[in-house]
Amino acid sequence: MWLAFTSRVPRVLAVVSLICIFISCKSSASEVHFVLPDGYVGIFKIVLDETEGVDVNPKDGRYAYEIPKSGILKVRSFAPFRPWHEESAAYRNGTKINLPGYTVPDEGVALRDLGEYTRGNGPPIIVFVIGTKEEQDKLRVLMSSSDFEKIAPQFEPQSTPK
Repeated sequence: MWLAFTSRVPRVLAVVSLICIFISCKSSASEVHFVLPDGYVGIFKIVLDETEGVDVNPKDGRYAYEIPKSGILKVRSFAPFRPWHEESAAYRNGTKINLPGYTVPDEGVALRDLGEYTRGNGPPIIVFVIGTKEEQDKLRVLMSSSDFEKIAPQFEPQSTPK
């Protein structure tokens, strides 16, 4: 009996430890929130520009990035993007933009991460797309090409998704 109990102790401790780690990560995670022009669908870029970029300071643990119509926002720091964080997005009118996952099908328009890249000696750039999974996949392939810079930030205009 004692042997059966002591063999379970390490497993129980491991499970409890993992739960504690998950809860502490979840509670300390910051949120990166993007605010886009109403109806915006397409690519937007966050460009690191330590001299002329804007400072984005947290308010209640949330970093809000106001994306201009050009789709390009220069910021002084990528610090909020480096640790694990949650992301969300909405249009200026307050309509939430879907996040990919179990509730958004691949053909649904959502905030989708394209990753980060640097061209030559240029600054690092983080790229997102408000679009479908197919558009995300096509754009990821193009990111390694200089043709990526020629893509218009906004896709065909559409009304704000309901």
